[in-house]
Amino acid sequence: MMTADEYLSQYKDIPAEIQQRSKLIRRMEREMFSGPSDKITGNISPVIGKSSQQSFWSAEDFERFKKQVQRQKNIISQYRQYEDTVLQQIDCIDDKKLRSVLLGRYINDETWREISLCVDKTEDHVRKTLYPMALEEFSKKFSDKFYKIDARNPLPSPPLT
Repeated sequence: MMTADEYLSQYKDIPAEIQQRSKLIRRMEREMFSGPSDKITGNISPVIGKSSQQSFWSAEDFERFKKQVQRQKNIISQYRQYEDTVLQQIDCIDDKKLRSVLLGRYINDETWREISLCVDKTEDHVRKTLYPMALEEFSKKFSDKFYKIDARNPLPSPPLT
């Protein structure tokens, strides 16, 4: 079973992946309107499978390419849904200091010092007391909803209840 730390730690990697997939989508969509090119087919040749010398699409290739673009868009959508779910889950933590610790640590990628200044406690107190309490509280409420997010299966969890 996944821990709260493992579940929440996934959050910090999502923006970079969304950004890279968005760039890929823009390149793929440009190629759909201008024909195959080395830049795209080199990256997704199993999907396209055509030489860059060709300046037209077969109907079959074009459909496969459109499906790949849509798949990328779906992954981004599911990653964004994960981000929204995590924020909603953190918002369900009753204690504002514990919420602040989780937001600082997992959402804003802050140092223990930055978090301690925010909650007006020592770094040691935040790291050794508030942080474990925050993870425990989060686990109590949501451990049955933890899942590993990746491009093959970005969103297997049920909606937040």
